[in-house]
Amino acid sequence: FGHSIDPRFGFVWTPTAESAVRASVGSTFQSPQLPTFIVPTSAQPIPVVAGYASIGNKGATAERSTEYDLGYERLFALTGHDVHASLDVYRTDLHNGVATFYGPKQCTTDTVTLAGIASGLYPDCLSYPVNVTREVYQGVELRTQTQLTPGLTLLASYDIDSAYIQSFPPSAADGVVPFEQDLGVPLHKIALALEDEGPRFSYYAGLLYEGDYNELNLPPYATLRAGMTWHVRSCDLTLAGENLTNAYDFLYTRAGGGVPYGALPAPIATDAYPLPGRRVTFIVTHKM
Repeated sequence: FGHSIDPRFGFVWTPTAESAVRASVGSTFQSPQLPTFIVPTSAQPIPVVAGYASIGNKGATAERSTEYDLGYERLFALTGHDVHASLDVYRTDLHNGVATFYGPKQCTTDTVTLAGIASGLYPDCLSYPVNVTREVYQGVELRTQTQLTPGLTLLASYDIDSAYIQSFPPSAADGVVPFEQDLGVPLHKIALALEDEGPRFSYYAGLLYEGDYNELNLPPYATLRAGMTWHVRSCDLTLAGENLTNAYDFLYTRAGGGVPYGALPAPIATDAYPLPGRRVTFIVTHKM
C-alpha cells in the first residue's frame, strides 16, 4: 500500500520511589490483508452469496489511528504485605477503518461478472472493502498484585473495553448502529488468580468473568481453572483442571442461538459458540 511514518512520544515521571506516572501518544497503522486487493478479471464468474458478489478493492489502503494512554502505578506496603497496583486509561481513534460497501441492488443470479455489471446485464450488486469508518477503542485497566506470603501471590484485574463505530457513509452501513459496542469485545472483564510457588508443592486457582458482547455471543459467564504440582526429585507431577464450572459446554455451535445484536432496521440473530467442557489433565514431567 506504500509507506508510513508513525512517531510516538512518551514519558515516565517518578514522583517517589514507590510510584510512577506514564503517558504516551502516537500514531499507528495496520496494513491491508492480501485478499483485500484481489479483484477478478472482467469475464471471471463471481459467486453470489446472500444477494451480493464480493470482490477486493485495489484502491484500499492501510487503516490509520492515533493512540493515547495515561497510566499510574504504585507500590504499597499494607500490614506487612506488598501491593503493586496499576491503572491505565487508553483511547484509540481509528480514522479510516475498513467497512463493506454494498451496491444499490441485490443480484438475481447465482454468479455475475464485472463485464456483465458494466454492460447492464446484471444489477450493480457488488460488495467490497472500503476505508470509510471512524471507530473508537477506549477503556480502563486496573491491575493489582499482592504478596500474601513469600510464596503466595494474589492477582486481580478489572477491564472496561469499549469499542464502537462513530460514523460511516450510508452505503457502507450494513445495518450497524452507531456507538453500539462491537460484537466479540466484552465490555467488562474480571480476573482473579491465586498462585503459590513452593519448593516441594505449588498450586494455582483462577477465575475469569466476561460480560456482555463476549466472543461466545452469550450472556455473561465465569470460568474456573485450578491446578497443583508436586516436585519429586527430578519429576514434576501436575494435576490441572480447566473450565471447572463447565460453563457453556454444549459441544456444538447453536445457529441463531446467541444474544441478538442491535442492528437496523431490526436486531440480527447471532450464533452461540461453546467453550471446551470441564477438563482435568494429569502431567508427568521428567527433568533431565
